[in-house]
Amino acid sequence: MILCNDKTVAGDVIGGRGGRGSTDCPAVKNGTWTFRAPVGFPPATWEHLEQHLQTDEERLEQVKRRLDPPEMWIDCSAIFHWSNRVARSGVYTIRLAGANRTVPVYCRMEGGQGWTVLMRRQDGSVDFYRTWEEYKVGFGNLSTEFWLGNDNIHLLTNQARYGLRVDLETFDGESSYAQYRSFSVLDEASKYKLSLGSGFSGTARNALHFRNNKAFATWDSDTATKKALKFRSAGWLSKNALFPNLNGVYYTPQTVPTQNRFLRDAIRWYVRRDKGRKSYPLLKFVELRVAPELT
Repeated sequence: MILCNDKTVAGDVIGGRGGRGSTDCPAVKNGTWTFRAPVGFPPATWEHLEQHLQTDEERLEQVKRRLDPPEMWIDCSAIFHWSNRVARSGVYTIRLAGANRTVPVYCRMEGGQGWTVLMRRQDGSVDFYRTWEEYKVGFGNLSTEFWLGNDNIHLLTNQARYGLRVDLETFDGESSYAQYRSFSVLDEASKYKLSLGSGFSGTARNALHFRNNKAFATWDSDTATKKALKFRSAGWLSKNALFPNLNGVYYTPQTVPTQNRFLRDAIRWYVRRDKGRKSYPLLKFVELRVAPELT
């Protein structure tokens, strides 16, 4: 406590009613008062308290910086590392380099990395048989199924060097992934052509290499392959390859037509061989996500 002639004046001095000159105590006015504390606690002056106050204000500012997002989050990896690797998966807002707008994205924070999700299929709630313009700007629900938008994907994957991870799960419970060290998408003038560098790993087969350097196609903009209409799909398609087809029709075991052994329009990644027989398992879950170039 702060005393003046054995009278407590701390409330006047530091309680918010005017500071140093708000009491009639001469010792407080001229700054010669002392702080009576437990034994072992050093004497204090006004300057001491001001120093402590300044330190506390600096700590408060640090907390505010942690709570208020910075202007320059460019992807989910930046958010994850800015949070000291404690940020959780969810919807965040980023500002892509070269864009004069913010973009809401879904961030998957796992495996010691912050991943920016480009696409997800999980329940068939969103129709992916869309036009060129819809794929350009994006559609769907970030919390369930969506396509981030080709313009956004182009800006995102060209502001730094990024790698791609594809997560897959079949209805019979098999989970796998494919990881590409380098991944980028060109601009609309180049029809959002896909560019994959060298470097592949994962438990799924390397299906996407069939689509490397291929242009993006939708049913209303596909003069090269004619497959978007046939597959009821969109994406980096090829007239010579049937897979992958991640934007195809979302079939379940209950809705899949039984008369066809191979559904050209179904979501698929690669052919699966089971005891020498080829099969094309239905995919229950698909997610594409990127992070700064993977090693």
